[in-house]
Amino acid sequence: MLHGHKDWLDEITRAERQVIPGVFIGDESTVQKGTEEFNSKKPCRFLVITGYSGWGPGQLENEIREGAWAVVAGNNRVLFDVPDQEKWATLLPSIIPNPSMN
Repeated sequence: MLHGHKDWLDEITRAERQVIPGVFIGDESTVQKGTEEFNSKKPCRFLVITGYSGWGPGQLENEIREGAWAVVAGNNRVLFDVPDQEKWATLLPSIIPNPSMN
């Protein structure tokens, strides 16, 4: 779970769990707290992502070096506010006009 609610975490945990400004890694207690505090008048900013990806030693670094990946800066606005179907177009540099959906 990734979320944008610093108030769901205490100050120490907040510093440990922040991956980029305004984005935090959640755990079971965070999900529970967020669920309990959910208020339909206040939008919740979170994503629950499942799946698995794996690379062999050095594979990802080689693919990045070959230009197979677009590495862009993290952005909490795009992560939580841009509709899923528009995220690719919003984030990708113009050098990759037609990305695959791998």
